[in-house]
Order: sequence, then C-alpha cells, then structure tokens
Amino acid sequence: MNPGRRLAAKGLAAGLALPATSLVGAQPPGHDAAIRWPALSLLDGSAWTPPRATDGRPHAVVAVIWSTTCPFCLRHNAHIDKLHRRAAGRSLSVVTAALDRDPDAVTTYLSRHGYGFPVVRESDRLRTLFTARRVIPFTGTVDRSGHVRDRVPGEMFEADVLGLLELAT
Repeated sequence: MNPGRRLAAKGLAAGLALPATSLVGAQPPGHDAAIRWPALSLLDGSAWTPPRATDGRPHAVVAVIWSTTCPFCLRHNAHIDKLHRRAAGRSLSVVTAALDRDPDAVTTYLSRHGYGFPVVRESDRLRTLFTARRVIPFTGTVDRSGHVRDRVPGEMFEADVLGLLELAT
C-alpha cells in the first residue's frame, strides 16, 4: 500500500475524515519537473551528490528531514537505517538532514543508535525540494527518472519505509 494511503487509512480508522491529498505537503514550485539537486555537504564536510547506477542512470532517492530531539524521528530513523542498509548494491540511495544546529550532537546521536545513513548539513535546501511544511520526520522520494514521487509528512510504518525499496526497480 502506498505510504500516503496507509497514513490516510490510519486517520480514517481513528475516525478522522481526511482525504489522502490532505496528507501531502505544500507543493514546491516546479513539483512536476525533474528535481535539481542543490550542492549538499555531509557532516564530515564532503560533498553529497546523487549516485548513479552502473548504467549511468540516477538512483532513486529517499530523503528524510528529522531532529535528534524528536521521539517520532527516533522510531522513523530506525526504519530509515534498515532501508539504507537493504538498499546497498541497489539503485536506491538514502539521504537525510537533521534540523539540529550542532553537528557534534548529530554525530553523537548517529553513533549512539548505530545509524549509518548519510546526513547532510543543509536541511533547508533539502526540505525546499519537497515541501514548505515544517513537520518532522518528513520523507520525500525521487524516482529513477529524477521526479519527485511521494511526500510523506510524519512517521511511517516500518513496512511502508521498507516498501520504498521498490523505487530501485
């Protein structure tokens, strides 16, 4: 099931009458065009660039905005780390951005929880590719053709996060 639909179904089960479209964040300008990745640097200062498959095609990308102080992000990040590890060798990459201003706090958080996914410093640049909303965690996906596919505000179920592996095909 599509993550947005699962979230909508969860809302309906809770007695909320939310159409699935209400779960999608504000659309950034040019949302129907191919994404243009800005310059992004990782916590260690190296540049992050969208990886390419051996055939030269871009990888699909799962991008997540989160914070070290968010309990929902902690659970969500455990799923994201599983996705990152399972995506190794496939045409899918994970990139995240922490909202925290202190890179040492982010590095400590990653180490304490054993997370291995990449974290970029420019959370605002990454967020503006997907939404104007300030909800965290926030997950955006880009398919292998380079177009934004999904925008999911809030925590996702593990099965939905791991289902994003289908983007690699």
